[in-house]
Amino acid sequence: MHTKLIFRAMSVGLMLVSTALLHSQEPERVPSGDLSDFFNPPGIKTEGVNSTTRALGSGKLKDIPKSETKVDKPEPKTKAVPESDKIPMAKEKTSTTTNEPDSTVDAAGRVKIEPKEVGEIEGGISFGDPSVVNWRVGFVMVTGSSSVRDVVCRIPVPTQWPEQTVSIHEEELPSEITDVSWEDLGNIKFLKLRMLNVAAGEKLIGLVTFRVSTSQIIAPKNTSIFRIPKKRVREIKSYFGDSPEISLRDTKMKKQAKLLFNNGQSDWAKIEGLFDWVRDNIEERAGERKGSVDTFREKSGTGEDRVSLFVAMCRINKVPARMVFVDGSQYAEFYLVDQNEKGHWFPCKVTGIREFGAIGEPRVILQKGDSYKAPGVKKKYKLVPEIAQFKGSRPKVMKWVREPLSAK
Repeated sequence: MHTKLIFRAMSVGLMLVSTALLHSQEPERVPSGDLSDFFNPPGIKTEGVNSTTRALGSGKLKDIPKSETKVDKPEPKTKAVPESDKIPMAKEKTSTTTNEPDSTVDAAGRVKIEPKEVGEIEGGISFGDPSVVNWRVGFVMVTGSSSVRDVVCRIPVPTQWPEQTVSIHEEELPSEITDVSWEDLGNIKFLKLRMLNVAAGEKLIGLVTFRVSTSQIIAPKNTSIFRIPKKRVREIKSYFGDSPEISLRDTKMKKQAKLLFNNGQSDWAKIEGLFDWVRDNIEERAGERKGSVDTFREKSGTGEDRVSLFVAMCRINKVPARMVFVDGSQYAEFYLVDQNEKGHWFPCKVTGIREFGAIGEPRVILQKGDSYKAPGVKKKYKLVPEIAQFKGSRPKVMKWVREPLSAK
């Protein structure tokens, strides 16, 4: 009895991220198939939810509501949200001119929008055809023989970027959710769901679907005007040093990065030289991620490791660079200024089809940047996960939903 009391006291206030996450891995995902497979006996039916891989995937969103919005539903409810309910744009602004687009459905079932005019960022990249997809996030929770108190779920969601717009499309939230709010960490935005008490033996699914439009990125025609910034303005200060799995602390790697950069060409060409060296000399292999240093030393790594190494080599040469996590993959962005000292981020795909300064296949952008702290967690994450906090007993099942759906 004494041991049980001690264990119960220690359990109060524990945070659940998932067993996998505690070992610095991705949180456990809901696999494909009917969600009722999680329940014993089966209890909730919904359409299949697909898992996404670890390969998932600036400016601060100042206008996110800080006060919590009360949700007082007598029973589970599906709520359609008007398309005009847009999430506020990030700090990076675009000057775009697009007329009403025409839409068709591609082979994958995603809506392709054909704009009559192409938007652009003045002096930098321009935007091509956008792809529209519904992106669903949420949780699956089953309580055991005891209730779970004061549950708080924080779920990262896609956010606004110059090439991406996001709006809430649909909510399917159980009546146990008492508060819904946004939590803004700068480049990361969480959907925060709170449940004061979930009774024993409950089987809950909470889902929110976003409509996400992500455009192709077209490289500028004149790249000679861009150069490495001399001033470390606020927007780029966090993109010069170490990040999780992106270390600059290896003598041979530093020597190689600086040697490749000392070629007398334009800054754009120097960065492209680093990019091609990683693509040509680092073999892509499946397996556990090893980080930038071991990838350099062993001349092989996962697709994500190759991107990490390119980012590290840019930072060694004082070029601001960061990772961009998208649905099912990731790429890099580097930052240069034009002749008017205006800063620009440029993408490049280190893995797959060679694309430098451009992205031809738009995917949902999940996160930009590679070093963030999540609320209530001391460690820094490369890719911020979903997090659940609770008091009392642990849920019997806690799974996360993160998946694309065909836009309807």
